[in-house]
Amino acid sequence: MTIHMTSPLIEEARVKISGTSAESFEMPEIGEERTYTVKAVCTTHTEQDMANEGTRRTVTMKMLKIVEGVSKKIHDAEDGQGSLIDGDGKAVDPDEEQEPDDPDAEKVTSISKATGPQFSGGDE
Repeated sequence: MTIHMTSPLIEEARVKISGTSAESFEMPEIGEERTYTVKAVCTTHTEQDMANEGTRRTVTMKMLKIVEGVSKKIHDAEDGQGSLIDGDGKAVDPDEEQEPDDPDAEKVTSISKATGPQFSGGDE
């Protein structure tokens, strides 16, 4: 008798979240449960042969942002600080010119040289 093992249609894995939040929250009591919404990017896939469970797949997710409760605020823009990771979880080069989300957005010219204050004493 031959047994044919087939791969599942959807690969499943357990999730491990790593990292420390940049955000601060009120400290919970030991044993207190909290609910958070987390935005994370996948950094690794691992497989481990288990004695009784077959193969256990695990993915490691690096935390990018966390908000308290179940919230759509996780999708809100950062508070003016920008992000080094785009919406697809890919690293962004801060020196590379980015396409604006809004094609009608005002074009801004960068300042190449800063000048000091102009004094009425006529320092020239």
